[in-house]
Amino acid sequence: MPSPMLNTPKPSIQMVGNAHLDPAWMWCWGEGMEAFLSTCRAALQRMEETPEFVFTCSSAAHYRWVEQVEPELFRQIQQRVAQGRWAIVGGWWTQADCNLPSAEGFLRQALLGQRYFLQSFGRIARVGYSPDAFGHTLGLPQLLARSGMPSYIFCRPDPTELPLPSPIIRWHSPDGSNVLAYRVPFHYNMYESSVPKKIADLAEAFHRPSNLSNPAQPLRNVGDVWCLFYGVGNHGGGPTKEHIRQIIEASSNSQFSAVEFSNPERFFATIRNGEDPRQPLPSWHDDLQLNAPGCYSAHSEIKRLNRQSEHLLLQAERLSALAALRVGAGYPATEFRRAWENVCFNHFHDILCGVAIREALQEAMETYGQALNTARQATRYAIQRIARKVATSGGEGTALLVFNSHSWAVRHGVTFELWHDIDKSLWTQPIHLRVTDGAGCDLPCQIGFTSGKIGKDRVAVTFLADVPAFGWRQYRVIYGQESPHADHRGASIQQREDWLQVENAQLRVCFSLRDGCITELLHKQSGICLLHGGGAAGLVIDDPTDTWGHGATAFDEVIGRFGNAEVRVVQNGPTHITIRSRTWFGASWIQQDFKLYHHSDYLEVAVKLFWGEQNKMLKLAFPTGLSAPRSVAESAGVATWKPADGTERPCGTWFAASGTTAGTTNRQPATLGIATDAKHSFSLTPDGDLRMTVLRSPAYALHTPHPFHPDEDLDYLDQGVQRFHYTLHPVADAAPMELLAKAGMLLNAPLIPHLESAHEGSIPEADPNGGIIISATNVAATVLKRSEESDGENGGKNDEKNDGENEAENGEENNGERGGWIVRLHELSGKHTTAQLHFPLLGIEWTATLAPHQLSTWRLRGGTATEVNAIEMSEEEDRKLSEG
Repeated sequence: MPSPMLNTPKPSIQMVGNAHLDPAWMWCWGEGMEAFLSTCRAALQRMEETPEFVFTCSSAAHYRWVEQVEPELFRQIQQRVAQGRWAIVGGWWTQADCNLPSAEGFLRQALLGQRYFLQSFGRIARVGYSPDAFGHTLGLPQLLARSGMPSYIFCRPDPTELPLPSPIIRWHSPDGSNVLAYRVPFHYNMYESSVPKKIADLAEAFHRPSNLSNPAQPLRNVGDVWCLFYGVGNHGGGPTKEHIRQIIEASSNSQFSAVEFSNPERFFATIRNGEDPRQPLPSWHDDLQLNAPGCYSAHSEIKRLNRQSEHLLLQAERLSALAALRVGAGYPATEFRRAWENVCFNHFHDILCGVAIREALQEAMETYGQALNTARQATRYAIQRIARKVATSGGEGTALLVFNSHSWAVRHGVTFELWHDIDKSLWTQPIHLRVTDGAGCDLPCQIGFTSGKIGKDRVAVTFLADVPAFGWRQYRVIYGQESPHADHRGASIQQREDWLQVENAQLRVCFSLRDGCITELLHKQSGICLLHGGGAAGLVIDDPTDTWGHGATAFDEVIGRFGNAEVRVVQNGPTHITIRSRTWFGASWIQQDFKLYHHSDYLEVAVKLFWGEQNKMLKLAFPTGLSAPRSVAESAGVATWKPADGTERPCGTWFAASGTTAGTTNRQPATLGIATDAKHSFSLTPDGDLRMTVLRSPAYALHTPHPFHPDEDLDYLDQGVQRFHYTLHPVADAAPMELLAKAGMLLNAPLIPHLESAHEGSIPEADPNGGIIISATNVAATVLKRSEESDGENGGKNDEKNDGENEAENGEENNGERGGWIVRLHELSGKHTTAQLHFPLLGIEWTATLAPHQLSTWRLRGGTATEVNAIEMSEEEDRKLSEG
């Protein structure tokens, strides 16, 4: 479809003055802060010199630097914003990477950024702004539109990497949300260019096929209103006096109807006003990839810490809300806000993508530690406050409460450690222990390995817990009595000369004793067999690219394979079997503990590895044997389908290969899904080999083709030991998205066991219905938090603290009555769904209708549920803000 012609006789150019600033990249954030302050002073000075000049700037975190360090400078910016001379864009805390954060991570970017802009400037940003990000997930149009930003600026991938039908497109997410998205031509910085050169290049492009859009399509068909960016950037700087003089001179250029100072919001308004409804803008229903694919596996620890921080903060919020609503406990809103600010700052694309200098990434890891400490403290305080109100004095032994922070009932293995003083003379004797449920029935339990090696005073126990949604269940641990299930084995083991096989009622898994790989993964009920030799094999891939992976689209040159396997059974008891496979490549090794629970239809894997290679990549391979395979992966809350072409692709908590079983007369749909707690990149080859990218090891912050001195002491990424987990799911289904989404959430925020002393209590030991009831299994309540309005306009200064001194037994302040509570729903399976919801803690029932993969936000207050946007504004509130 040709792009529309806008109703102007000649093309016009709107010039956007900006100063791209990486707060941390080849420098640490302290240097970035000073550079931003200097950039702001320079932009204000240009405004004094040239009344027409307009400046555009994003990133709420940077504005807060100015507010805290130089208040007078901040007041000048506020004045220029009010005059329309300083344009606020972005709406996020910082310019995040646009593939790696979770959906909730992006929404917290907007919640922090937009509410800061509203409080500081009386307005929110209406244009999303990611000119420097390397790629853009298909989930973004929904996340932007639901955060008050109907327009979007991007630059990468460039037209040679991703041809588009036009530089401006209407970009759609699966839920139906869309934004106008514009790919900035000729980059956002100046580099070796100049304003006259950019304008001349644009003029020339009107007369020949152009790389600004699809190379096969003449630029003149795209439209007549253009937006060019100018200004010194990367380390800040902004428009210079010379840039401004050149724009004023260019305003007399006869090839254009106008060359004028502008900003992105004004540009998009011009596009909307001039669009001919008979010739709508081209639509785009895919992600925007692929530039620098090595970013999504560079620096494993940064990515692991981000994944952990996001999920554990959400878990802590849900449990803190549960504690506030159940027992009137304080809700640590200020602490949560500061933790999310740290996480969102580290979403900045050069940090989260692992392409900054080692020192900057070290600082980022330290602030992730602060966020994780907040999450763990809040979780423990919430659990303890609930536990102290639960009656635990009845029954034998010690009370064990298991908490579930998810909105669906969870049946899963739980491991806890118990301290019990015993005489050293008894250390040679077997440990006897029982676990019972609320009815006193014995449950299978298994003694395992403790973290500390201090003798038999410390015991690790695994059992299968069944816990309601947003709730807990009490079990009893009775030491010194043998479990009636002690000799029970729910799975069998067979071993021959070169193979070892484990089997339960759901799965059969066969391992090669020669190479340590899975040779068979059989889903017994359906009869589908996924993995036909070489499953979970460690592949060494040649990787001569730089830290970003510039110039690559795939990493597929296998130059080695881990081998010399040691395979053995390390645990076999009433709840699970664990098979350990250890393989080597040179001095590097991989240890994988494959755990099969007796009840489960999936395989749980704990990985520990040592890596000593440089300029190489490690992948784990899973040859599925599927016919006509396609990949599907979660990214920012949506599922994205892609061809099996070996391309390196980013992903969220899960990815999968889907197709039909091969080599049988009765083919059936089948999927091998993988959920992970740390990894963000994968590929799928045309023959169905699903490969998880575990790590890359280029030098830190090495950007080709820039040379470095041979005597420089380079540090390389991902050297040494690391750990992570993944789960393998063979499924007789073409699109088991709900199953994999819940597996990913549970892996990243597992059930929490808590041993509690004996005491009386005022609340039930277990609520069979839990804290929320949702009629549709494919709808999850991923967020339960206090409304931002409950914190007032003081930035949360009056929040209750974690010391518990301000607990209110009536729960009025803690129950968020002033602003209410926020519940965010997420449709998981890609289907239109209507769900009935009941939140018994507030006595509220409501109906929600969700589009495929929709994120729907609700404020619970005063006995009713009201839908709001992601920044917690109702439609009416947002409309008034737009008009006023």
